[in-house]
Amino acid sequence: MPLNRSDSKGDTVTMDPRDRQLLSLLASGATDTVIARTFGWSMRTVQRHIHELMEQAGARTRSQLGMEAVSQGWL
Repeated sequence: MPLNRSDSKGDTVTMDPRDRQLLSLLASGATDTVIARTFGWSMRTVQRHIHELMEQAGARTRSQLGMEAVSQGWL
């Protein structure tokens, strides 16, 4: 589903329900271990997905990712 956010090339960033759930878990304070168990992923996969979301949002930290997620209406 489109998020009405454009990157520098004018493409719309899309977020699937899994990414929204991941952001919700992060916002609730879930640890990487809890997130890994929730999705059945390895710790490395959790970290990779978080890093990808941070790149999409232009965030350098998890806190910035959370603020961007709220300001863009992703949560």
